[in-house]
Amino acid sequence: MKLKADLHAHCSDDPMDFITYTADELFAMASSFGYNVMAITLHEKWYDPDIYREKARQYGITLIPGVELRIEGSDVLAYNITKVESVSIGKLADIAKIRRDDTLIIAPHPYVPFVNSLGRKLDSYHHLFDAIEVTSIHSSLLSYWNDLARKRAAAYKLPLVGNGDIHELWQLEHTYSLITAEKDAASVIQAIKNGKVEVVSRPLPMFRLLLFPVRMIADVLRRTFRKF
Repeated sequence: MKLKADLHAHCSDDPMDFITYTADELFAMASSFGYNVMAITLHEKWYDPDIYREKARQYGITLIPGVELRIEGSDVLAYNITKVESVSIGKLADIAKIRRDDTLIIAPHPYVPFVNSLGRKLDSYHHLFDAIEVTSIHSSLLSYWNDLARKRAAAYKLPLVGNGDIHELWQLEHTYSLITAEKDAASVIQAIKNGKVEVVSRPLPMFRLLLFPVRMIADVLRRTFRKF
């Protein structure tokens, strides 16, 4: 079956970014748009999948447990890893330690400027990734980073995955994946690795795109003042 999925979403439990909606509200909205599979990927915070799994199931959504790690200053999406594994990776080369049949490693927004992207590092470590993300952060006038992600994915022979990098609920529906798989985490992970993914992506209006740097600055200020 074809499953509508977003594997890069945050919620109010995120320790780094200020996000107003709960996981329950995220699942409710995603369900209303017909999503079948979601991953909550908190920044640098592993969670027990049971915390969200039943909530997701109530909305007909299969949860893929994940975390957005920051390794050598770059973001990496890791799925189905353990708590111990989530804190054992200090270098990009360490990703090799968590590569298994039942785990999934995605390069998120790899070429978007100013968002802790992998950039040229992906050239050296692409063999450690299972897929490359096409991000919702683009407009009809500014999309070169997604164009570059597509070119690199073709060169590295890696699948593309469409994700929203959801920080606001309005981001749902702009970029997502259609995955041909059974509706369980193991099947979804294997389907992505086998390239059974179709990316659906619509450009954001320019005013929406311009909200991203504003939100980023606001989050930095919140984290700074939180220390005092």
